[in-house]
Formats: sequence, C-alpha cells, structure tokens
Amino acid sequence: PTKTKTEEEEANALTNLCDRVRSSTKMIVLEKSNHVKINDDAIAKLVHTVPGHQFAGMTSKTGFNRFDSSVHFIGKEEKDTIQYLLVLDAINFCFWPDHDAVTEEHPIGLEYEHVAGGLKKSVERDGIEILSAENLGKMTGEKLREMLEWPRELPFEEVRAKRLREIGEGLARSFGGEAIELVKAAKKSAAKLVDLVVQTFPVGFTDMSRHTGECREGQFFANEIWFLKRAQIFVADVYGALKNSGAGEFTDIDKLTTFADYRVPVVLRESNILDYHSEYLHKRVDKKLNLVIGCELEVEIRCATIQAVERIRDKLNEKYSASVNDKCTAVTVDWWLWEYGEKRRDDTNWRPHHRTRTTYY
Repeated sequence: PTKTKTEEEEANALTNLCDRVRSSTKMIVLEKSNHVKINDDAIAKLVHTVPGHQFAGMTSKTGFNRFDSSVHFIGKEEKDTIQYLLVLDAINFCFWPDHDAVTEEHPIGLEYEHVAGGLKKSVERDGIEILSAENLGKMTGEKLREMLEWPRELPFEEVRAKRLREIGEGLARSFGGEAIELVKAAKKSAAKLVDLVVQTFPVGFTDMSRHTGECREGQFFANEIWFLKRAQIFVADVYGALKNSGAGEFTDIDKLTTFADYRVPVVLRESNILDYHSEYLHKRVDKKLNLVIGCELEVEIRCATIQAVERIRDKLNEKYSASVNDKCTAVTVDWWLWEYGEKRRDDTNWRPHHRTRTTYY
C-alpha cells in the first residue's frame, strides 16, 4: 500500500537512530549527569586485564563467535533462525519481577535463558510455523506462557503478547510475513536494520526517553534520549547466529552501541567504572527500590553504561587493533561484560542491579 505523507514523515524521523543513541547519551554524560560518573582510570585497569588473544576474538570479523548458540534455536534455513530471533527479542525484557513470585514448588526465577530456551523447545516441538506472522498476530498471554512452559503468569504477560501481535501484523503488512525480508531490506547495513525495526514495530521498539518520570531536576530531558536496546540486540543476534554471513552479514556492525539493560551496569559498577555517586541513587539501587522508567536516575545509568562501553572499546582498540588489523565493537564488548555478569549474578558480594519496570529492557 502507498504510504500517506504523514507516514512518510514519521518514517523519515526514525532514521540514523544508532547515531542518535551515541550523541544523545554522550550529551547527558558530558553535560547533564548529576548522579552517575564514569571512572576512566578504572577503564584503563579493566583494559589492562584483557590479553591480546582475547581481543583477537572480539573484533568485527571474529566477534560473532561470542554469540551463545547453545540456548538459541539455529534453524537449517536462515529465515527460520531470523524469525525466531525477532520473536525472542520482541519479548526480551524485564524478567526480574518474576523472582518475587518464586515458590517452594517452582523456586526458579525467570531469566533470559528460560525465554530463549522455551521458544527454542517450542519451535523444535511444533515447527517454525508456530512463529508465523499469522500465529503471532493471534498471540495471547496464556498461549505464550504455554509455549515457554512457564509455571506461572509471566511478568508483563499480556504486554508481551501484544508485542508479538505487533510483530505479526508488521511482518504481514510490510514483509510478506517473513523476518528475513526485513533483514534483507537493510542491504547489509546494521544501522539501517535498526531503523527498519523501529519503523516497522514502533510501539515495541521505540526505546527512548523524554523524561516523564520522577526525580526531575531541570528541563534537559525535554530532549529525546535514545537507547534502542532490543532493536540493536536483534541485529547483533542475527550477526552472531548467522556468523556474519549470508543474511547475517553486515558491513557496519560497528555502528551498534552496547545494549543498555540491567546486567552490564552491575559489571561496570563492580569494576568501579560506574560510580553512583549521589546518595539518593545508590541507596535506591542497593535497597532494590524501583526507578521509574524515564526518570533522571534511570536515564543516567543507561547513558553512562553506553558511554562507558564506548570508552572501553576505544581503549581496547588503541591497545590492540593495529596488531590484528581489525577493531573490536561495542557489541562484542557488551557480550563479554554481559557473560561475566551472568556468571556472577548470584554472587551475594555484588550489589544488585537497578530495578525498573519496563518493556524496553
């Protein structure tokens, strides 16, 4: 169907989004941050711990090997893998509230691997058709819970179902029901694919803040602050799962930023790279009190996370890139930090992650 002028204007407004993530978060960190600081000396110490052989496995040409294929569905055909990944990343958010609902009968709290693994088992059992655009368009919370074989109501269960209905409707409307056609439309550009994901599924993937929450100090959040955690991680997952080849080959994977969520900020804080220097912030985080989505505290944590990873990447490249004739990317630094954080997530000596009830991460 032909787009109306308004639809074209809206689509044009949602372009160059990865650049907006970098520039808007950098502005906050450099000019407007009241609660979080980045410690460059701690970044230097972290970079010093990375040996050259580890860096060689984190570059744009090798970094896809850090993608964990064991918990994900990898189909015989690229199109099936991509369909699965888009569905997974549409509901890849806010697992921690389930930990407050554990019981003696079901003592395990929901984590990413339960969603990724549950979808994988569902596809292997019932076929990829269960994730067809038609079936996604009819998704309900109860059906999703059955697919994941989760013993109780999922956090944001009906919202998750709604996000999947948006995926089904968007794919059917614009890409013949196939997520691989969405990927192909980006013509090997990771940045363009991020734009297309947000344009096609704006409700679920427009992860940005205009600051509408509590703790308002000044008016600087009238500006749009972009994060795009799940849109970017979908592109990175395609790159990793397909090993930067075929439909998963991107010429600009370096355009992606880190995926600002819960786990990486904890690793950065425990490495003394992020300093929650305001008493108000660190007390709220350490007491596991909610930070409202879009509030100054939450926005500063996410902005500092993105910019800290940018600096880590730059320092690693400064040290090693000439020796391997390639550079590491924010994606591979993110995966490295996230993997480390996952291994330590039950470490009682580590301080907790911040808590924000959100469908964006």
